[in-house]
Amino acid sequence: LTSATDKPPSRVVIEATDKDVRRGFPFHLRGEITTPEGPCAHSRVDVVIVSPEIPDGAVVGSLSTDARGVFDGAVVIARSFSLGDYDLVVVAPGDARCGWGRSE
Repeated sequence: LTSATDKPPSRVVIEATDKDVRRGFPFHLRGEITTPEGPCAHSRVDVVIVSPEIPDGAVVGSLSTDARGVFDGAVVIARSFSLGDYDLVVVAPGDARCGWGRSE
């Protein structure tokens, strides 16, 4: 039995995002998760926003990868988040095939 921590880290790349992000509306993003062995197919990815007020980040949604390790979908930033600048991070928690990874 192996765990995600036994696997090499996943490479998480955000390829495209919506330019206009508004609270309460869908925010589209696309990217890819791979390892040296290949794509991380059918894996969960968490969409996280980070700011000085939320240094550990807050998960705003999750997406899944397809057979090629590509995620493509939308999440909604809750209206309860205050206005301001946030960094967007995508985290792959890992599974039996792919290790943990985080976008830069």
